[in-house]
Amino acid sequence: MVYDYKVLVISGPLGVEKTFLVHYLEGNSPFKRVIPTTTRKKREMEIEGRDYFFVNEEEFLLKLSNNELMFWSRIFDNYYGYELSSFEKIHSLGLIHTFEIYTPLIATFSELFPKSFKIFFVPNLFEFLEQRMTLRGDPEEQIHQRIRYARDEVDLYYSHYKNIYDAEFVVVDNNTLKFIVESIQKYFEDELNHFYIEGNLQRRK
Repeated sequence: MVYDYKVLVISGPLGVEKTFLVHYLEGNSPFKRVIPTTTRKKREMEIEGRDYFFVNEEEFLLKLSNNELMFWSRIFDNYYGYELSSFEKIHSLGLIHTFEIYTPLIATFSELFPKSFKIFFVPNLFEFLEQRMTLRGDPEEQIHQRIRYARDEVDLYYSHYKNIYDAEFVVVDNNTLKFIVESIQKYFEDELNHFYIEGNLQRRK
């Protein structure tokens, strides 16, 4: 099935604060995150129904067999998916659907949503990601593993997927947030197709 909706898609390595940006957009703009369903264990600060819908593997596979998932994948030994009911609820409210999509899945997702506006977050420094994951209490071994995954994901973006995305953001620090939000808002207001941001908004050739 192909969905004829203009949706916002955010990708980037773990720890680059994609979810934080989405929550900020939700509080200041007509955007609404499509909450993923996952078999991953809930972190201490996460809230059921706000960050994810947490289910076990049996429950996830049952949803899959019942055609309740519009898009799904298996990442880092856990299942992730988007339930059709969550998507339809946001549509009924007249809000802009916002997805967080793992980079290697972007081509498949783009076939499902050909009108999606896709942005990628590039960390200015990988030490920046490490600091964020440390502050949120991730185990040291897990942090090192995720930093490796983050490097691999950025390499994949530049080597295979960059041409699929519509915009790129270099995440320097939290001050970048304002520029990112303004740029996303401007696109959906004026249908701006391509831009690049690193502290200041400017056209990307």
